[in-house]
Amino acid sequence: AGLRLSSSTPTRLSRWSTKLNNSLICRIMATAGGNGAAVSPFEMAEIGTRAAPFVRTASAGGEPGGIPWVRTETLPTGRRTSLLRAGGESGCHGHRIPGSQYFTLLVWIVLLLAEYGVVRAVCNLGVPHDCKPADDAVKLFADFQQLFLLGFVLAIYTGMHWPDRFQYIFSFRRPFPRGIVFLASYIVGGTAWGALDLVPTLRSFSLTGINPEYAVPLLCLAAGAAFLVIWHVYTAYNNNSCSGFAAYVLSRLVLVLFYGGHLVAKFADDELTFHFHHYMVAFLAASLAEFNHPLSMMLLAIGTGVFVQGIAAYDADPIISNPQYHLTFRGRSGQELTSPRISKEAAIFFNSHCILRVILPL
Repeated sequence: AGLRLSSSTPTRLSRWSTKLNNSLICRIMATAGGNGAAVSPFEMAEIGTRAAPFVRTASAGGEPGGIPWVRTETLPTGRRTSLLRAGGESGCHGHRIPGSQYFTLLVWIVLLLAEYGVVRAVCNLGVPHDCKPADDAVKLFADFQQLFLLGFVLAIYTGMHWPDRFQYIFSFRRPFPRGIVFLASYIVGGTAWGALDLVPTLRSFSLTGINPEYAVPLLCLAAGAAFLVIWHVYTAYNNNSCSGFAAYVLSRLVLVLFYGGHLVAKFADDELTFHFHHYMVAFLAASLAEFNHPLSMMLLAIGTGVFVQGIAAYDADPIISNPQYHLTFRGRSGQELTSPRISKEAAIFFNSHCILRVILPL
């Protein structure tokens, strides 16, 4: 049977619900103002096809002449996450980044700088005791470059540039003000890691090498890391499609393989010095935390805090580096003087032409 619509339909459009489906909207737009003739199913399909551009214009919500009550939820025409079904305009000026993403990234960068300042303030109090002194401009900007670059990668990996993810993390509404918990864990996490230096038995604790004296802390860290990795992989498997799970695992595997390649380079050249800094361990751990779950949120907060603390307190030193030496000699008054660290080639040159003693770094 055909559908009969009266010519008075346009006068009632403003009172209709915004949840009308797209096919009904197309039929109303096509037959409004007509003579009320019956519309066959075949004609209805053609009407829907011809009216689709007008519905898209109305759903944009900001074009003159559009229908303001038809929103994007009735006919999603914006950006999609699938590469196989890309949405939105593809022509000139069709690619627009939402301003909300720039805002969320700005907030993230401000948080990184805030934690950097907190750590430097704690360093001035002598915590930790081996905190590096204030850097010159060259070293400072090198640290900021690494902080912003890895911080940006971390924001993308954990979805902090998505408004819904941002709103989950920074929700300050009762009864679960997650934003307060996140900020407190983030600020305290980095400074608490530095405060471990106040414990005499942990002052020389390092993640590089296996020291039998620290077997218990290393086993605890290994067990905790294994639990977090297994939990996040299981959560990704349980809450994602096959392609989503593969993307989650492979993207993290890329980071592990890249930084694991530093160890391969060390094995290939014994002269290289290798130290896997704790800021890199924290960065890799925090990159797992992309889920809207309290455990994942806490990992992101504490992991990011420790990541910033490592750079702020000890600089963003490379994982592998060429060996360096320092020279010792006696001054004019008989005291022993030590030179700054120099390269191997410079040490050989001075040792060959001067009466000096070359000492390898510890």
